[in-house]
Amino acid sequence: MTHERGTGRKLEMKEWLLNGEKWEVKGYWPWVPLKVSSMEIGQELLGVTDWMPATVPGGVHAELLRAGLIEDPWFGLNSWKCEWVENRWWVYRASVACPKPGSGRTELVFKGLDYEAQVFADGRLLGEHEGMYHEAVFDVTELARGQERMEVTVMFKHAPDEMSQIGMTSRTHTQKSRFNYKWDFSTRLVNIGIWDDVLLRVHEAWTLDDVSVATDADPDAGTGEILVTAAVRSFAVRDDADGGRGARGGRERRRRKG
Repeated sequence: MTHERGTGRKLEMKEWLLNGEKWEVKGYWPWVPLKVSSMEIGQELLGVTDWMPATVPGGVHAELLRAGLIEDPWFGLNSWKCEWVENRWWVYRASVACPKPGSGRTELVFKGLDYEAQVFADGRLLGEHEGMYHEAVFDVTELARGQERMEVTVMFKHAPDEMSQIGMTSRTHTQKSRFNYKWDFSTRLVNIGIWDDVLLRVHEAWTLDDVSVATDADPDAGTGEILVTAAVRSFAVRDDADGGRGARGGRERRRRKG
């Protein structure tokens, strides 16, 4: 994917969709995925399910239904039997193909994680994420360089305790869909999982980060103002005066009136 600017500079970005990789998911009691064995007797800690094939984008209920571990939650009162799902931790994993190494930055991008998760690559913690509606982006440049595949693991904690249709919006503090928690048109089925695309994104030259747009209007004069602020980040390696190597960066502001 290549984007052109009016200045003649070029922003080169390529993306590889990872949805089709061989994803798996497994359920655990809370905190168990962070431990290898029992503290008391050293026994291996097991999950509440085996590893199951997983569809991305998707959610754990669909995988449990396909595996025959829950009954159809949309039939009768079966959804009552599924409420244990939201109270477990769930781990997704896949071995993903790495792009050919370049001079830019490689990012592992999750378009939607539901809800609170830690993300690992080759066993290394990349970071934590909370919230359904914004991307989780992690720098994997060094990890992806020089190898054909990378092991990606996403560990989801149990779903947050949130209100359903009957509740007080003023006391809602999570960025998670409330419809999952019971609405007039739906039963309670609180989702956990990778609900949107997963991809590797490579910036070969530079990119815009932290873009913000502010507007102002004068109705009497029929004019308005748009102010766009962004951080311009370059991934092209340069030589510093002191012999070091680094990348250029800075903030840019564009103002337009009309």
